[in-house]
Parts: sequence; structure tokens; C-alpha cells
Amino acid sequence: MRNQYFLILIMLASLNSEGNGALLVPSLCGGIEYNDNIDQTVTATFGYSTALSGGLTSKNLDGDIYWEAAANLARRTFTNSAYGLIDQFEYNLVANYDPSEHMNLGVGALVTQYSDSAIGSNSYHSLNLLPHITYKLSSDTAVNLNIGRLKLEFPSTGEAVLRQKLGAALFHNFGDNISVNLAGSYSASDSNVNGNDFTSSALQAGTCLHLSSNASLIINYARESISYPNWVLMRSDIKNILLAEYKQKLADPFDLSLVFTSISNLSTDPNYSYNNNSISAGVAWKPFFGDLYGEGIETEAGYFFEQGLVAADQQDWIKAEKYFRKVVFLAEGSDDAHFQLGLALSKQNKFGESRPEFEKAISLNPDKTEAYYLLSYNLIRLGEKGTAVTILQKLYQMTGDNKVKQLLETILN
Repeated sequence: MRNQYFLILIMLASLNSEGNGALLVPSLCGGIEYNDNIDQTVTATFGYSTALSGGLTSKNLDGDIYWEAAANLARRTFTNSAYGLIDQFEYNLVANYDPSEHMNLGVGALVTQYSDSAIGSNSYHSLNLLPHITYKLSSDTAVNLNIGRLKLEFPSTGEAVLRQKLGAALFHNFGDNISVNLAGSYSASDSNVNGNDFTSSALQAGTCLHLSSNASLIINYARESISYPNWVLMRSDIKNILLAEYKQKLADPFDLSLVFTSISNLSTDPNYSYNNNSISAGVAWKPFFGDLYGEGIETEAGYFFEQGLVAADQQDWIKAEKYFRKVVFLAEGSDDAHFQLGLALSKQNKFGESRPEFEKAISLNPDKTEAYYLLSYNLIRLGEKGTAVTILQKLYQMTGDNKVKQLLETILN
């Protein structure tokens, strides 16, 4: 219990972080699910369930460290009384540090308490540690290396399990509307119950399609090979998992989620082969406490955008850069975020770094005239006078502004 209280105290303490404050996000979610094989066994039992969850998340950016603390309670109720109720409490702490603009170091700690009212032997509590390192090869490509250490304890049976994982992933954006990821991992699980030890390797591929500013479709496929070396029949499984999720922003602050999951497990022990399909629909209510700035900025990024503006007003361009980098990470499609980051970089004479930010702002919003001005200034400082003239000529064709014409004449003369 001390772990959960520690994480809650961290979350509440972040509300008083001097000079930075925190974004506090409560949430309330409700949904329904149909599952054609609840137990994931050869003899399938289908049924419906409803779920209700509530939580509180605190987000904070302190210098180069961004961290979140969250507490969440979920209850699932089955229409089949034989399955009773399932309660799950989660306490999560995540910290990320950016030692450079290309690298991110992070660690997560997740404490879970799972209670099954019908089958007590399924109840457990766990602690999962998840450090990782991410390196951006370019503005659109990143690689990730992650490890995991999960400890589970089942009080009613006395079983203790230690699972360790090593994984790697590649992420790439194709323009603003399509992102893909490829990942692989190796896991080993040790149990004090004979026969439950296993090793596994998995490959996963996924994509996220941004259908509009308010809708996205996520598709993931994974194939996992699992071996149980101490099983009586030397059991080996091949598990295929397909997940498709549609997300839609409704009237603020409501979100809609539709999820389809299909699992197929083929085992050398016929008693453990099964197929399982489920479909669920849910609505989430996620308001925020604090002011937001900038139309089109996502709610989670709004707080940091506002803090970046405060830093810019104080001429603290180093701090403004840190805030706006976080905004760009959270709201990649915001022209305001890219423009403000470009401005903060330009004020520090980082013209090579600010140039792509202004270009991105223009690509997202071709009518953003101030971005053309600053981009041309950056190009001149980089010694690309000809390109700067081309940019200003395009701006003059768009606006017919005499100030742009006069600026062109000054540069050319």
C-alpha cells in the first residue's frame, strides 16, 4: 500500500510546483463490451460487460523534466453473474528527461491492484518498472530501446512471478496524417509455481491514420511465440493479436472510442488453443483545470503553450524553447506551436534550427504571414538571400502589402 500512497502524494505535490504549476486532468469513462470467449479457453463462453472508470492525472514540466502522476479506478460488471465484478486500481508515475533536442530518457512505475470477486485466484498486485531511451534520427523518425521489470504476487495462491523484457521500436511519420511503428521484444518469466515459467519473442507493426483534426484510426498487429520449458508436454504457443481503435473527439471535453480486438492462440497443448474476439464502445469525459491558449492546440498541450508564452513575454527564450518543444511533441499539427518554437530558436540565433519550424508552420497554415517574414529573416542570416527573396515575393503575391514590397526593394538594392 505504501507504493500507491507515494505516487498519489507525488501527484498532489506537483500542484504546488513553484514557478511551473501543473495541468490537472480528471477523467470519467464509461463503456460496454461484447466478448465471445471471456475465459480464452477451448470451450468459449460469451457475454457482455459494462465498465466505469475514474481518474486524476497531474502533468508537470520543470526545466528539462516532464512528468506525470496518475491514479485511476475501474470497475467491470458482467451480465453473467458467474463472473461477478472486477476492480482495478492503478497508480502510475512517468518521468521524461530531454538531455538534448534529439534524445529523451524516461522511466515509468506502475502499481496495480486487481481484484476478481468471482475467481479469487485471479486477484493480484503488481509493480512494473519501465525505463526507456528514445532518439530522434530526424523530425519524422525515431528509435526506441526499452526494458521492463514486472513483479506480480497472487495472495490467494502464494504464486510470485518476475517478468523481464527487452524491446526496441522504430517510429516514422509519413507527412502529417500517417505514422507507423515497428517493434520487437524478448521476455522471460520466472514463477515459483512449477510449469508456469516461459520465454517469449514478439514482433509488432502498427499505424495511426489521422482521418481529420478530430478523428484517428489506430491499427496494430502482433505475433508472439511463447515457450514453456517446464510444461509436461513441452508446450509452445503462437499468438496473433489484431487491434483496431477508432477515436473521435466529440463536443469538448468528450471523446468517443470504438475498439475491436481479435486474438488467436495456437498451442501444442490442444487444451490451450483458442480464438477470442471482442468489440467495445466507450465515451470519456476529460475536462481540464487551467487556461488554454491557441485555437487548434490540443487540450494536453494548451497548458505548456501558455507557459511558453509567459516565458517569451519575460524574454526567457531558453525556457520558452523547452515549453514549445513539449507543445510540438504533444500537438504536432499546430502551426502556432511550430511558429512559437521557431521564434524562440531565432531569438537565440539558432537560425538553422528555427528554419524548419517556420517552414512547418507555413505548410500547416499557408496564410500565416508572420511565418513568411521570420523565415525570410532566418534565410538572410543563413546567407540564403535568393531564397529569402523568393519567399517574400510569394508573400507579396498573396497579400499585396506595400511593406513587403518595400522590404524586397531594400534587400535587392
